[in-house]
Amino acid sequence: MTFDTSSRPPALLTVLNGPRAGEELALEMEMTTIGRQGGSDLQLLGEGISRNHAVITREANGSYFFEDAGSRNGSFVNDLRVTGVHQLQDGDVIRVGVVALRFSSPAAEVDWTLSDTVTSNLAALFGRVSKAGSEGPALLVALSGAEAGKVHRLESPQATLGRDDTIDIQIQDAGISRRHAAINRVGETGYALDDLGSSNGTFVNQQRVEKPVLLRDGDMIQLGTMTVLRFVGISSPAALASGENGQERSHPPSRKPEATTTEIEERELEKELSLARKVQMAMVPPEGALFDTGAALFAGRVRSASFAAGDLWTHVETNSRLFLLVADVTGHGVGPAMITTVAKSCLDTVLLRAGEFSIEQVFDTMNRVILGISKQALVMTAFAVEIDPATQVLSFCSAGHIPQALVRRGEVTPLFTSQTSPLGQSLDSRFAVEKIPYQLDDWLVLYTDGLLEAESGDGAAYGHRRLHGFLRANHGLELLPLLDGIFTDVDAFSGKQGADDDVTVVVAKLKGRKRRQRRTTPVGY
Repeated sequence: MTFDTSSRPPALLTVLNGPRAGEELALEMEMTTIGRQGGSDLQLLGEGISRNHAVITREANGSYFFEDAGSRNGSFVNDLRVTGVHQLQDGDVIRVGVVALRFSSPAAEVDWTLSDTVTSNLAALFGRVSKAGSEGPALLVALSGAEAGKVHRLESPQATLGRDDTIDIQIQDAGISRRHAAINRVGETGYALDDLGSSNGTFVNQQRVEKPVLLRDGDMIQLGTMTVLRFVGISSPAALASGENGQERSHPPSRKPEATTTEIEERELEKELSLARKVQMAMVPPEGALFDTGAALFAGRVRSASFAAGDLWTHVETNSRLFLLVADVTGHGVGPAMITTVAKSCLDTVLLRAGEFSIEQVFDTMNRVILGISKQALVMTAFAVEIDPATQVLSFCSAGHIPQALVRRGEVTPLFTSQTSPLGQSLDSRFAVEKIPYQLDDWLVLYTDGLLEAESGDGAAYGHRRLHGFLRANHGLELLPLLDGIFTDVDAFSGKQGADDDVTVVVAKLKGRKRRQRRTTPVGY
């Protein structure tokens, strides 16, 4: 069987964790094998992976199918065990043993345009974005990465982008080259984007820039691994009022002639909010992924009460120690979601620059950044732990967050520090770190208050007492069943699936000196 690869690029598999985290494999062949043995097309090493574990087949029409190859521990797609042949969809997360893979399909239709409504929402939130008028310069609005929430005015004939100190628009993203790209003024109102020979490429609306590209209002520019920028072009006042700029969008929204203006706006808003959720969820570790390091075996899950979550969890391993963080912005929706995006970008920047860091340093930096952006309109509670398997010491700190749980042989110990302020409340906030010894196979359970505040039909809250009772009764479970069980128990208590607030839970089984150490990706997602 042959394929016309010239007209349809192959799908990609991205390794999300483990020693090969960040690597990509183009699924160009009719069959791609996955397993431990050396002859596999994608060789993966780790617990729970069989020699011949799974197979991905590619059909002539560009469809991809995933099948377990009789592995001992099974294969999972989006946390569901695969028992037959499963057709893969863009964004699916495949779990093979402890390794998670993301499937990206080139055939997926993604609308990368954002309407004026969403831009206005961002403007109201940050108080920074103003529409470019007929006489003003175009704008670059950072939607993710270390610069999230920042607006750049393109006033000079040329604006260079990259990591170098001499660059006009400096962006701290590990995937961005020192001199990455340039935007040149063309005539009175035009702007052209050109890649400057970057290592990882420059993309406009998901298309790689091979030669200068004339930018249009609403274009989405991707640089490196985490940075997405929206181009806001120069428009006439009449075009601003109508939401158009006289140029056809790269991906015009589909509209039925008979649809009312309200229906059209609602459909467009749904697309935009769906994109916002995809961007945000890409910044947290994938659901269903089981991470195995020298310090702990752990997994987590975010359940959003809205189209975008105000919750966040992440991890990083440095010098064999493991750093875990859960955080919760007041409320849920667009505002809190943007604050979590900024906080995550800030955290990644601290970790990339510092190498060695402390919980106090992380919280102090996040506190200043969140306060500078939200102006106390929104604050974030957070709980961070550092697990040191060499000394078997657990360091932890709370920024106004609820107590967390350490479970030892069925006994639950609440973890909390002296009263501290949420992040983003005051520049005078100080964060005290506590240290306690831990034992091998202790459980650490981190969560946000949405879990405890879930209500039953008669208005009773789930609360610490019921959570601790569940942990005492079920501490003998394996990690992923324990994580699933917590969500199942709160759903049974409330009588519904879902919640009125965002819910995040992270479960970790702690290791120590007697365990063989492994490494995962050096920075979080």
